[in-house]
Amino acid sequence: MEAEKRLSQVQENVVFVRILDPAGDSLQRWTIGEDVEPEIVDQWADRKTNTIYILNHYRNGEVEHYLASRGIWEKMKKAFDSV
Repeated sequence: MEAEKRLSQVQENVVFVRILDPAGDSLQRWTIGEDVEPEIVDQWADRKTNTIYILNHYRNGEVEHYLASRGIWEKMKKAFDSV
């Protein structure tokens, strides 16, 4: 029981992050309050999957990160996969 309580506390402090980049996609775990602001999680995380979706774009060799809804992210992934 104590282990389950600790696990749920850890999960409450973590959000999954799906990053789509021209080189591929990745899944990361970010700590809320350290890697990402709680307000970003509140506004952008998909409640069913506890996931934030990010699209990477490169301009003049520098990466720019854009938050996206799950639906937009999935459409972009499908487009990337078809190339």
